[in-house]
Amino acid sequence: MGHNTALTIELAEACGYRVVGLYHYCEGMTGQKLCGVEVIGTHDNLLSEPNLQGRNFALSMGDNDIRASLFNRIKEKGGYLPPLVHPTCVISRFAEIGEGSQLEAYCVVHANSCIGENCNLQPYVLVCHNSTIGKHSFLAAKSIVGAYITVEHHAFIGMSAVLVSSKAELIGHHSIIGAGAILTQNAEPSSTMVGVPAKLLKRK
Repeated sequence: MGHNTALTIELAEACGYRVVGLYHYCEGMTGQKLCGVEVIGTHDNLLSEPNLQGRNFALSMGDNDIRASLFNRIKEKGGYLPPLVHPTCVISRFAEIGEGSQLEAYCVVHANSCIGENCNLQPYVLVCHNSTIGKHSFLAAKSIVGAYITVEHHAFIGMSAVLVSSKAELIGHHSIIGAGAILTQNAEPSSTMVGVPAKLLKRK
């Protein structure tokens, strides 16, 4: 359970699932309700169970590292995180969507593109042909990934950012592309790029 929980509940329901309970990191949230769904325990409660086989899960936190940790721990215990693709999305039959990834309303993914495991694509994201989004990445609303671009794992692409085809070819792991940025060059791993055209702000 995270800041995107309401969106994730709506997405799961749009994909035909019924959400029967929520887990939160904070013990004090247990028993409360969000969008009519009860918080039935904490992450620690969930992960203390001996196995999670036969159960489906969806993660709603925007923090890539936290989402990745929970994804891996749930899988280790046998839980399944189905890909959730909103019915309004347009996904090429030649595209691949990884386990646990969530594509919100009106996303478009072109042919020969791959969305890795446990990615979160907010509404109106466009991923052009022959591009790859690495696992545990977050693409904010209306961001555009041009053609033939590789976005490595744990990347964060800000709202309305544009990664320009033939200019930006590699977005390093754990990199951040700021909201509204126009990226016309590669981004080094763990770098933050902002502006029009985007320039290096800092590197971890």
